[in-house]
Amino acid sequence: MNRIVLAIGLGLAATPHAFAQVPVKDSANIAAAQEIERLSKQIQQDTSVVKDNVTKTLQAIVGDRTQDASQFAKLATGNGFSMGQAPDFNSILSSNQAVFGGISGQFQNTAAKLINGLNLVRMVVDTAKGGELSGANQAYSQGINALTTLTALTDAMNSATKDRQNSFIQATEKIGSAQDLKGALEQNTQMVLQGNQTANEAVGSLNNQVMLLNQQYKAALATSSQNLKTFATLPESVIRDGSSSTTETASVRDQLEAFEEQSQ
Repeated sequence: MNRIVLAIGLGLAATPHAFAQVPVKDSANIAAAQEIERLSKQIQQDTSVVKDNVTKTLQAIVGDRTQDASQFAKLATGNGFSMGQAPDFNSILSSNQAVFGGISGQFQNTAAKLINGLNLVRMVVDTAKGGELSGANQAYSQGINALTTLTALTDAMNSATKDRQNSFIQATEKIGSAQDLKGALEQNTQMVLQGNQTANEAVGSLNNQVMLLNQQYKAALATSSQNLKTFATLPESVIRDGSSSTTETASVRDQLEAFEEQSQ
């Protein structure tokens, strides 16, 4: 009897322990947890990639790109002559000598040698006016000054054009070398500005041509005016009595005619 009671007691004591050791495994939950873990790692990787791309994009569109733009900063003018150094037209026409402004000395010397080689008379004095310059003589003097200045200016511009062409050719080899978008935009902007500067140089050249033509017309007009003055009709007072009070305003031809009449 005692043995039966002991066996039952031992059996009751061992029963809870036996149920606690039963293993439980939920395959569906484990698979879901593994998928969540995989997706979490993938999200972390994607986030890192997005972050890197955003950082690179930000760097590509902001910041200083002076080095990229400075490569094309002086294509139109370089270190040579530009129209900004040309003398003012008014100073050329109002001066008694050639005005060169910022034109280099080598071009000044070339122009001086060329003009001097033509053996042009610098100034023709009208003795009938007591040594004063007549309109034609003034235009002639201004014409020589303008011609000398514009000769030097043309020589300087031709030299600058050659330098500008070489600069643009060299620049084409650097296009596309920018490391990012902003650098390429800065290069493009600088190229546009240099193109506009080149166009402005061409406009300045045309203005010089217009000034030279205007000077030519001015000289022709002054010459025509002088010719009309020379062969103008002699006043009646001079023809009648040879009055000296109006002799200064009479033409050379009229003075000769009055002298002949008085001599007869």
